[in-house]
Amino acid sequence: TDPRPARAAAARVAAFDLLVFTSANGVRAFVAIAAAAGHPVAPDSTRTVLAVGPATAAAAEAVGLTCEPLPDRFAGAGLAEWLAARPAYRSALLPGAEVTTGAVAAQLRAGGTAVEEVAVYRTVEDPVAAEGLARALEAGVDYVAFTSPSTVRAFVASAGPAGPAAGIIVACIGPTTAAEAEAQGLTPALVADPHTADALAAAIAVHAAGAAR
Repeated sequence: TDPRPARAAAARVAAFDLLVFTSANGVRAFVAIAAAAGHPVAPDSTRTVLAVGPATAAAAEAVGLTCEPLPDRFAGAGLAEWLAARPAYRSALLPGAEVTTGAVAAQLRAGGTAVEEVAVYRTVEDPVAAEGLARALEAGVDYVAFTSPSTVRAFVASAGPAGPAAGIIVACIGPTTAAEAEAQGLTPALVADPHTADALAAAIAVHAAGAAR
């Protein structure tokens, strides 16, 4: 809703020794805002670039940024272990969604890094989602797959507080999404490991095959 903080951060991007992207949308939006503001994001050997997940890394590399390789379990303890094995970063810039859980920022701050979070995009609900969701649930589904905390919140807002009917299996891409599902009154039966869309699809396929047997 307000691109000015992101523009200002883009103008000072050289001052940060760590640039962290938590979604492909964040990469594309920040690069576009920076370019429009006359401060294109270019590779910098003095700055480390982190991208959470392979899709985010691919988006960063597509615009010429080289990302540090990360462990599969980047969230939570995985990030803490990764940071502990490296010299402390002085400052980090996190361009991301307007509403975020802040889990990555919290981990960085716990390690002594000064973190600046700027909103570069926002996630909004589809105004016709509730109608389509109601039809899908009425027709009958076996699984509901969530790929982010925001998808959980949007689902509950559209489907109502009851959420999935009894017997529908809730699958989540990772622990942060699973925690949001639980906070919304849902019970995750599957959590992907590693925390990627491909692993989420594979977990559902394996579970469905076992159920069929």
